[in-house]
Amino acid sequence: MAEENQSHAQGELLNAKKVAALLGIRPWTVYQLVKRGELPAVRIGSRIVRFRRESIENWMTAREAESLAR
Repeated sequence: MAEENQSHAQGELLNAKKVAALLGIRPWTVYQLVKRGELPAVRIGSRIVRFRRESIENWMTAREAESLAR
């Protein structure tokens, strides 16, 4: 059962407000990162953007590794 919940959480789609809260930044900054191609996002229509939780967590891990490598 725990494995099923973990799998569901990883496939979870987040909106910009939830991603902003997760990253500790403003939603506007989330949209700017997407616009620059720096943050992985899923476009649903022309004005709707969603984010896979797993992709955001992987992105954060990669950014952390880059910071530590400096």
